Amino acid sequence: MPLRLLPSCPHGHASLCALARPSIPSAPASPAQRLRSTRHLRQWLGTRPAIREVSPRIDVTGPEWITFDVRTTPFMNKKTTTSECIRNINEHSASLFLILLLCPDLAFIALHSIDTLTPFLNNSFYSLGRDRGYPEMYQYLKWLWIIILLVYVSILRRSFTYIAWGLVFTYFLCDDALRIHERVGKHIAGSLTLTPPLGLRLQDLGELAVSAAAGMILISLVIWAYLHGSQAFKKMSQDMLLLVLALVFFGVVVDMAHISSELGWKVDFILGVIEDGGEMLVASLILWYVFLLSVRDENATSYLCDFVRVVLTRRST
Repeated sequence: MPLRLLPSCPHGHASLCALARPSIPSAPASPAQRLRSTRHLRQWLGTRPAIREVSPRIDVTGPEWITFDVRTTPFMNKKTTTSECIRNINEHSASLFLILLLCPDLAFIALHSIDTLTPFLNNSFYSLGRDRGYPEMYQYLKWLWIIILLVYVSILRRSFTYIAWGLVFTYFLCDDALRIHERVGKHIAGSLTLTPPLGLRLQDLGELAVSAAAGMILISLVIWAYLHGSQAFKKMSQDMLLLVLALVFFGVVVDMAHISSELGWKVDFILGVIEDGGEMLVASLILWYVFLLSVRDENATSYLCDFVRVVLTRRST
């Protein structure tokens, strides 16, 4: 079915017409013809990621044409400002959800500081580093929400590739709740005889080995899904990789620095807050991003990876 796109207006809207060829040349298009045209048009729009929404108008522009209202999203380029990038990426409901997620994170960081530095609380369950403490239980809840939302997005977009990322966060939940890398790493450390570098322990090397092995398996699943996924899934995977790398930075790099540090309790406290607090904040960002996926259109063209490219391009020029 031939398609024609009329010039866009400055607000990102356009009129796109699909030839309906009604059986009676002088008669307007029937609802069935509009339905067939809409289906064909949406299939065609799947290759045009800049177009977000399309819906047929009730009126017709002529005896042979059905008019569609199309809403587009502008591509981000070097001239796009940082604020425009953020507006293109985000949704109002997702912004509110992120604020609600960050408030408990900041509250737990504050309570941990009060409990550690003052005698007022004297309750270790407020500690960021305590297993089964209040902050860690909140982390479990976030991982669970992420898994549920990824399953929902997979059903919504009729693509099982999103389940690959769901398995990644399922491992994160199980690892936090069951202490997988600590327990398995302890057994591995018992069979090691080498001297750990950088002031680390054999236990740390065992934990790194377990995390590396699990990471390779999960990355293999994500790569397979990436190769077989849609363009929207590939862009989402690039964004998710950035967020997971941020999580790895706090959970592995800062953790190793925290363990090997011998600069006194003040530095130890600061590194502990950066490590555990950073993990909590990144987990909230991941949950915000997955929630954003569930409420915005699949054909959206603004992603975090594009925002990072714009920022890096601006700094290099």
